[in-house]
Formats: sequence, structure tokens, C-alpha cells
Amino acid sequence: MDVKVRTYAEIDLDALHENYLYLLSKLSSSVGVLAVIKADAYGHGALPVGRCLERAGVK
Repeated sequence: MDVKVRTYAEIDLDALHENYLYLLSKLSSSVGVLAVIKADAYGHGALPVGRCLERAGVK
């Protein structure tokens, strides 16, 4: 059987922003977070994801 299924994933940049801020709220102020964007954000766009995280405060 030759079945071709397309998979679709939608990244909610607002949710990414909020999730990052939530993560920070759970950490000590002395802890840093390093964001790594690999492989064009796995096909979701490195620039939009990077800009979103930058707006959230990632250094």
C-alpha cells in the first residue's frame, strides 16, 4: 500500500513568547537561558522564531 500523508505543524509565535516568559518565571534570576535555533527552526522559519524570542528578551 502506497499511502502518502502530509503532516502539518503550525507554530504559534504568541504561545512561544508566553512559554518562554513562563519558563523564566520558574527559574532563579541567576539562571540564564540560551535559545538554539536549528535547521531553520525545523522548517518553521529561523527568522520569525528568532525574532519572537528576541522580543521576549533572549540575549
